[in-house]
Amino acid sequence: MDQTGGDQRDAEKKILGASREGNAEAVTRLMQKKVDLEVTDEEGRTPLLLIFPFVLSASRLACSDAPLHLAALGGHDRVVRELIRGGADVGAKTPEGLSCVHYAAQGGHISTVMALLESRCDIEAVTKDGSTALHLAAAQGHATAVEWLVGQAGLKVTSVNKKRQTALDLARKAGHKATAQSLVQFQISHILAAGDVGTLRQLVEEFDLDDLCARENDKGFRSVHYAACGGNVEILKILQNKMYNMRSVTSQGYSALHFAVKYSHEPAVRWLIEEVELDAALPPGRGVASVLALARRKRNANIISCLEEVTTVRALESGDLEELINLVREGVDIEDVCKRKLGIRVAQFAAKWGHLVTEEPPENQV
Repeated sequence: MDQTGGDQRDAEKKILGASREGNAEAVTRLMQKKVDLEVTDEEGRTPLLLIFPFVLSASRLACSDAPLHLAALGGHDRVVRELIRGGADVGAKTPEGLSCVHYAAQGGHISTVMALLESRCDIEAVTKDGSTALHLAAAQGHATAVEWLVGQAGLKVTSVNKKRQTALDLARKAGHKATAQSLVQFQISHILAAGDVGTLRQLVEEFDLDDLCARENDKGFRSVHYAACGGNVEILKILQNKMYNMRSVTSQGYSALHFAVKYSHEPAVRWLIEEVELDAALPPGRGVASVLALARRKRNANIISCLEEVTTVRALESGDLEELINLVREGVDIEDVCKRKLGIRVAQFAAKWGHLVTEEPPENQV
């Protein structure tokens, strides 16, 4: 029997075991013997198949996980650094496309991912099924790792694998509520603005969306503001039906109507002034333009007309003299609107409904 060959095979078995156990000293000694760092056993299997069965599927029984992969999954940072120092390929992948960063994320080991990043691993690497490190961390319920991968490493929560699944989909499917909440916190603004009605219907039953929005930003943005940015009326209706504050303003004083106007979402603008009765003429705060002023700057004739007509008619019908004065100050010709929409003059309308409205408010002369 070839003694040298036997010694080599024995050393290969030992480095697999040492990598699995996180024994950095043993790994260092074996590396000095020039052991193959990409070794697998005779059947193409590694101790990973026995020690970590919860992360394996039947399709992976022929995979060839290397010592660096084992160390990454186990979160053995010292071993990872020793193997890399010895020349292990940080970008090596299994037949399924799993690299070290996937293993580390799958084990929830942030420090290991950071160690791999020191060696310029590809944090955005995807497996053959299109999964990122974020997908794998989410599927295993590693909430802290998920938060780090999104908040610090910059992985996108909206990335989908080849089954069109996001990390949030995988976390929810596996029942990892804390992880799902972390992902929703990062993703809620996108879900609301993108008009993802199906996802929102599910999330609104599980989470306080305003609370998640408050954690995501420090500018006072709430669910209704992100929804208005996207302009999806169905999303706005869902929020209203669930009793969310549709009149909420940001820390700078902007309402949902401001954002609907800013992004030229005419149906959302009309819905917000007709159903929620948001104010178009009154400036919400010092230094903040009114919605009408913003619409004029955007030069969207349809939205300007909609704001002027709906707001004026509402003020006339309710006898809201203060609102009419604000509209006049904003340059709205309430006499013209009254004639076009109601077919009579302001004074005639006021007399008909018993409202105390002068034919020509004094502010009209300012």
